[in-house]
Amino acid sequence: MGIRIGDDGDLVPMRRLIVVVGMNREGKIARAPAIVGGGCSADLAVKVSTALALGGNGVISFGIGGGLDPALRPGHLVIGKAVTTVGDRLAADAAWVERLAAHLPDAIVADIAGGDRMIVTAAEKTRLRQVTGAAVADMESHIVAELAARAGVPFAVLRAVADPASHALPTSARIGLKANGDPDVRAVIFNLARRPGELLALIRTARQAAAAFRALADARHLLGPRLGCPYVAQHLVDVP
Repeated sequence: MGIRIGDDGDLVPMRRLIVVVGMNREGKIARAPAIVGGGCSADLAVKVSTALALGGNGVISFGIGGGLDPALRPGHLVIGKAVTTVGDRLAADAAWVERLAAHLPDAIVADIAGGDRMIVTAAEKTRLRQVTGAAVADMESHIVAELAARAGVPFAVLRAVADPASHALPTSARIGLKANGDPDVRAVIFNLARRPGELLALIRTARQAAAAFRALADARHLLGPRLGCPYVAQHLVDVP
């Protein structure tokens, strides 16, 4: 176990990086042991709380998200300055944000909107943008922010825009994820059989997601295994 010097000058054990994602594919891109949300906020909160209790010097919410800022296109990277909900705003770790921005000069630094349900229509995205001022929304970052703040652990957010602010998610994309974060191909096919008119929208959504995943992979290459975290030793990032 490594050691770092805390803000008060005391020696602080350097443990591990906790990576939180919504889908298994995001965890594979991070190339680190990851906690997968799978769309269930209650289960994710338990998993993150347990991981924090076991020890961690940094936790990052990593993955794709829905665009709220109309200027952002699929594949744009957003570094979370803070995570906002309708009633709260929690700032990400400033040193971590600075390091992410230094490694990802094309990314923007902006607020992330978190919530327990998917934001699916353009109208919903516009309203959430007006209320929070956030650039992107996801279903994991607010849990990461709240629990990390409660535990006194630095947190960060890195999200790649998938569906832009002007586009709604088709029904097939909303239901097409299993609890473990894997795609539910059977559910998608069944829904398309009932709503064949969604096929073109689903293809568009898949292409947008592919752009976001490529951007995440490029970011992971630039950031390295610590994902920019300044508080975790290089040899400790792969501890499960």
